[in-house]
Amino acid sequence: MEVRYAPDPVRFTRMTTAELQKNFLVNTLFKKGKVVMVYSHVDRAIIGSAVPVKTSLKLKANKKTLAADYFAERRELGIINIGNTGKIVVDSDNFEMAALDCLYIGMGCNEISFTSSNPYCYCSCFCN
Repeated sequence: MEVRYAPDPVRFTRMTTAELQKNFLVNTLFKKGKVVMVYSHVDRAIIGSAVPVKTSLKLKANKKTLAADYFAERRELGIINIGNTGKIVVDSDNFEMAALDCLYIGMGCNEISFTSSNPYCYCSCFCN
């Protein structure tokens, strides 16, 4: 998980466009077969993506970064499926996700994983 810290107010006012992009633009998401996350201290938020292809992807916690044994131990999640159909398993509950479906996962859910319904199509092209 990439961690981004907020620049101080004096440094922020003197940043170049490249420095602003480096500190605030998130353009590393959506890697095939991976869960990618960016933790921003500016908003105290985690922005992430999961792009399962042939195998399920588990959402794991980094104990050092999140101070938690599992990802939703101390936080809630909102998920929007902007890709193809798939499934999210939360503990023992299965949620079928069509394109543009949303799912709320409450604090305390231990196991979270993502699976694609069509491992040959990982985009939002609505393949059959």
